[in-house]
Amino acid sequence: WLPEASGARLGEIQTALSAMLDDKQLSVRLAATEALGKTGLDKTAELIAPALAAKEAPLRAAAIMALFRSRMILKLRNPASPPGELPDPDSLA
Repeated sequence: WLPEASGARLGEIQTALSAMLDDKQLSVRLAATEALGKTGLDKTAELIAPALAAKEAPLRAAAIMALFRSRMILKLRNPASPPGELPDPDSLA
């Protein structure tokens, strides 16, 4: 969960994973959602928010868990800084 572990490739990782969020296969979307949550990138909540309104229950559950993980990682990285805002549920409908 440390940014240094990415070898300064966070932008590349985010781009690759976000592209997978629109894949036709549910298993790919699930894996990308989980991976984004584990990276704890600043834009994780924004990228994962659409999955909260997905028709597939496993994807919605993965998105909730990914948001939790991401916020936890951000808090571990910088305990003094409050995590970013969560997506507005009304904007997902």
